[in-house]
Amino acid sequence: MSASILLRVNSKFKKSNESESDFSYELVSSQAVASVTSISLIEFTVNRLFTNINPTNNIIQFYDFGSNLITLTVPVKQYTVEELIIALNLLYVDWTWTLGADNRLVLTTVGPPINLISSSLIAQYIGLTADLIFVAETKSMQSYPQLQGPDEIYVQSSIMASGSTLDDVTGTGGSIPLLGIIPCGTVPYGFTVNYQTPETSQFTVSSASGAPNQMKRLFIQITDKYGNLLNIPDLCHVDLLFKLTYIPS
Repeated sequence: MSASILLRVNSKFKKSNESESDFSYELVSSQAVASVTSISLIEFTVNRLFTNINPTNNIIQFYDFGSNLITLTVPVKQYTVEELIIALNLLYVDWTWTLGADNRLVLTTVGPPINLISSSLIAQYIGLTADLIFVAETKSMQSYPQLQGPDEIYVQSSIMASGSTLDDVTGTGGSIPLLGIIPCGTVPYGFTVNYQTPETSQFTVSSASGAPNQMKRLFIQITDKYGNLLNIPDLCHVDLLFKLTYIPS
């Protein structure tokens, strides 16, 4: 016969070498900790202060006329399209970014040719879907800027959920330790993401073979859909509520 207990985890109590999106939590010793059979994420809360341009997507690259690779870094920030244009214009003297009448970004260059690279980390966020060569001319990006930020938050844990999903090894590096997916696409920047999982469809992760498992520490990572840690600022705490199922002694 199994029993259940609630566990609240908050990143406020992270260690000094941890972050708001990558932290651990020490559990108080109890019979529940000694014989966990499953864990379910039932509530999740965080203020949406992670930015749309962050260390995982803020690089723009191009080849100059001498085939030299030029790498430029856009400052990490929550940008509107207008603010991003200002930031891009500060990066390189021979170009000017504007917003076209069709709401696509437009680049005008002067001087030597450049080849704007579509494999740049920021490419999809500025609407660049294929390489563009500029010879002192004006061209629009092929698509629209995507600055809405993550539509979903992924909660991962390497302890209980290391085998909960199986993905293409080439694409993701193997299984993703997924505890839950939190929708946040309709939450504006600066507002609170507050999600309560319906009991009937809550995400439950069982221990290996359903056998009781000792769990003294819980590791938590808060990521986007690509597994990149969200750049949640200090003092912006993540609050999670779990239900643990265990075998009473």
